[in-house]
Amino acid sequence: MLDLGAGTGLFSGLLVVAGRRDLRLCLLDLSSAMLAKAERRFEALGLAVDARVCDYAEDLPTPVDAVISALSIHHLEHATQRALFGRIANALPPGGLFVNAEQVAAPNLKAEVAIDRQWEAGARMLGASDAVITAARHRMRHDRCASTAELLCWLEAAGFTADCPWAGGRFAVLRAAKR
Repeated sequence: MLDLGAGTGLFSGLLVVAGRRDLRLCLLDLSSAMLAKAERRFEALGLAVDARVCDYAEDLPTPVDAVISALSIHHLEHATQRALFGRIANALPPGGLFVNAEQVAAPNLKAEVAIDRQWEAGARMLGASDAVITAARHRMRHDRCASTAELLCWLEAAGFTADCPWAGGRFAVLRAAKR
């Protein structure tokens, strides 16, 4: 299983802790420092992983049985996201699964304003200062989020049967099976 933009291996680690110790994991990320933390995470669990520094938008090891990603693909331009979905589909066998837990855009401006208000209220309730909120907004300006509907459309066009089993605010989980 590939974990795209694996960072510290949190998403893959959750699968292992949930009982999937049988997975052979290949973690891809641009940051060697993050992957070093991932390797330590899995060493603590008694498992070895194949951690690779690479740009998954350009290079995917193939073939694979499953692909996951969490909070990473939205950093890519929309055209690159669409092309990546095609490469993921090409790497998977029929029925192969791709799960993307992702930051998404609201379907329209009115919904975006409401979600933004909820996000800020939640951040303040958790104790975020004005400086922290400003810094987060600055980072989010670089995001290239698409709406859930757009992402599902792109996945279908890439050769998947896709759905969204969970969505809330700025986040959604997209599940796609290769046709």
